[in-house]
Amino acid sequence: MGRNSDQFAAQLLERHPRLSGRVHARDGLDAQELSAHLQACDVLVQPYPDGASSRRTSLMAALAHGVPTVTTLGFLSDSIWTECGCAILVPASDPREMIQATEQLLAHPEARARLSGHAQKVYGEHFALEKTIQELLRG
Repeated sequence: MGRNSDQFAAQLLERHPRLSGRVHARDGLDAQELSAHLQACDVLVQPYPDGASSRRTSLMAALAHGVPTVTTLGFLSDSIWTECGCAILVPASDPREMIQATEQLLAHPEARARLSGHAQKVYGEHFALEKTIQELLRG
């Protein structure tokens, strides 16, 4: 989902044609459509070579929606990702571990539900608009 997803999907399918019919891209979604698509996800996989960061809007959108997320730990990762437990973190250099973590999460609905609730809680406590305004006013 998101900007350049059509291009990414085409490149992925070129390299892995057996995934044909299983990979779908949604480029150019408006906010409401994106929200609906995020809410339909069982697990969101967000691989970043430099690591998870609160500057990544796709990752923050997943957090806000409580989408169970598997993402990467790298040199640009904010400390909150390691401290809060609101996403499953794997080393950015280990795609096999990302696959295993994703499969584990998909196999355990109760773990997904816990992670979902915790992600929304962390978002509300640290990143929600109300919290940002509070911090700015305290300034």
